[in-house]
Amino acid sequence: MKNKIILCILILSIVALVFSGCGGGNPVTPPPPETVSLSSHFELICISTGESVEGAEPFWEELIKNMDISIHTRPSLIPVGEDLQWLNRNTIYLNHPKNLKCLQDLEAKYPELLPLSYNELKSELEFYSLPLFYFSRDTKTGKIRGIIVADRVCPLLAEAMIKEGVVPLNVSFQYENVQCYDEDYDVQGLRVNADFKVDVGEWWPNVEMNTYWVPAVVLGNPDNTTQELLELKGQPEKAKEEINVLFEALAFMHLCTEPGIHNAKTQGENDINWEFPKPAEPAIRDETVNCASAANVIQYLLEDDYDEVGYVWRHTSFDSGDVGGHCTSYIKENGNYYFFDPVSLAEEDSHYPVEDGDGNFYEADLCDLIIQSTPRKYAIFWTQLSTGDEAIFAMFQSPYGHFALGSDGHNLYYPKAFDGANLEIWKDPADSVELLQASYSPEPPTNQYGVENYADYMPYANYENFDETEEQGEPEISTIPSDG
Repeated sequence: MKNKIILCILILSIVALVFSGCGGGNPVTPPPPETVSLSSHFELICISTGESVEGAEPFWEELIKNMDISIHTRPSLIPVGEDLQWLNRNTIYLNHPKNLKCLQDLEAKYPELLPLSYNELKSELEFYSLPLFYFSRDTKTGKIRGIIVADRVCPLLAEAMIKEGVVPLNVSFQYENVQCYDEDYDVQGLRVNADFKVDVGEWWPNVEMNTYWVPAVVLGNPDNTTQELLELKGQPEKAKEEINVLFEALAFMHLCTEPGIHNAKTQGENDINWEFPKPAEPAIRDETVNCASAANVIQYLLEDDYDEVGYVWRHTSFDSGDVGGHCTSYIKENGNYYFFDPVSLAEEDSHYPVEDGDGNFYEADLCDLIIQSTPRKYAIFWTQLSTGDEAIFAMFQSPYGHFALGSDGHNLYYPKAFDGANLEIWKDPADSVELLQASYSPEPPTNQYGVENYADYMPYANYENFDETEEQGEPEISTIPSDG
């Protein structure tokens, strides 16, 4: 049995032996806890409201493959209707520690469904870490009642249960040496042991099939721990040298930056207002980013580590209620495209979704998922799931950072110095917004958001000396299904 149970029994045995010796009687050894086999049929029940248990679906799937077990998710744990059959069946409750109130409600109506009282469970949780297991036998029906209190579970935990084959009764226990969370590497929703590939086209009817949600580790496992990444904070050159995979770059974004800046702004010719995203080096040094400068950081850190590292950008219609744009990133490696939003990790209270593949997001932005697909499928994924009226979607390579972006309130512009051949554009046919090449390259700003002179950084350094007679290519333009 588990180490903690064995240790407890050993201590009790020694105490009993000492006291029996004092009285002159025979040594008394406490009996080991009764065990029960998991070979019988069980009902596993979890609540579908409030905080969800991370990794629940892969955990269930592993149990279903190897146990006689049925899975139920309910808005309340109190059985009604057909669920009243649980009273005469073996039951296990899977519960997040923040949802213990629902167990108190269950106890008030059907105390026989819990292996121990609500107050006893709270007391046990003061002495045990998670996940905590407790099983007992219902004295009236002879059925087994179990509870698992956990903030996260995983297939390895299910495998440990199945391999053991039995559980002790009337004693709290844990499966030691099972790690569902790696404290050395995991941060926010990033999981170093994640292993899934989910076609989200099966979840949403407006998203095309073969649009896959995948974890960051598909593009390489991290070498640097969270502590080692923290030591790179504010040091762009050292961070670039040490960080070599997407997982590390995203973890660095969460650990070492925070949101709170905007693009620098200037007024240009032809009534075009220009915005200049903060370059990667000062963004890392100052530890502040917005969406476009976060994408600059990703490009700076990983440009030498993958086949392509580029930008994804979209903008709403100018006659919509919420006019604005958003910039994210993509990586191309071995012919596959991966799309992600790095700024979603750049905050302490980030809602970047946990990489468990089960889709039970809690306050997560669906467009934060790392998506493996074709560029066109991703454009459809993003525009169809966005809450705004997306008018135009673009993808581009810009080796030295995001170009300055212009707007005159009707159309959007990129500088003359940027070659349009590096742009791929998708338009909503219901909107009239265009992304056009301006007739000039704007003058970079000074003294904004901690940057003394934006012209000291690429690609802005090229704008002043660019030969505007140089022949430039044209972007590739396509249409995608309208979002409304």
